[in-house]
Amino acid sequence: MPIRSRVVGIALCVACACGGARPLEVLGLPLGGHVHMPVRQCTREEARNDVQTLCVIDKLRAAQDGGQVYSLAVPDRGKRPEWAVDATIEANLLNDGEVKWFNVQTKDVNAYDVIEKSITHRFGKPLYIPKGSAISRDAEWYTPEVQVSLACVQKVGCYVHFSANDNAKGTKKQESAKAPSRPRPISP
Repeated sequence: MPIRSRVVGIALCVACACGGARPLEVLGLPLGGHVHMPVRQCTREEARNDVQTLCVIDKLRAAQDGGQVYSLAVPDRGKRPEWAVDATIEANLLNDGEVKWFNVQTKDVNAYDVIEKSITHRFGKPLYIPKGSAISRDAEWYTPEVQVSLACVQKVGCYVHFSANDNAKGTKKQESAKAPSRPRPISP
C-alpha cells in the first residue's frame, strides 16, 4: 500500500473517531445521542416488567425546545441503581431521535441521600447544594457532558433532571461554581 494511501486512511480514521464521540449513556438512555425512531408503543402493564427494547408508554406534550416529551420504559432494569428501578422516566425526544433531556421521578421521599451518593459516584461531587429545609433538599452537578439537578420534596418524592451540555456551557457553570464568592456587605 503506498504511503499516501496509508496517510489518507489514518487521517480518515482519526477524523471519524474525533467527530463521532459516543453519547453519554445514563440509565440506559443515550443522553445527547440518538435512539432509533420511531420508538415502539407499549402498555403500562408491559412497562411494569423488564422490557426488551425502549418503548413509549405515553406521549405527554410538545417540548418547548423542540420534539415531544414521552413517558418511557427503558430496558435492563437490573443494570439501574436501586432508586431508579421503579421510577417514572420522561424524556424529550426530537424527531430524529436525539435525547435532549430526561427526568426520573421516584415516589420515595427519603431517597435523597441514596440518590445523591449514586449521582456523586458517577459525576463527582455536587457543585451546588443549597441549604435544605424540612420540606425539600436539592443538589446540582455540572460536567462538560451533562447537567444533573436533584430535588426531593416531602410528600411528593424525588425528581432528577439529566440534560446534555455543550462543552462551553458545562465548563462555564463548573468554573463559576468553583469560583470563590466575595463577601457581601451586610447593609446597602
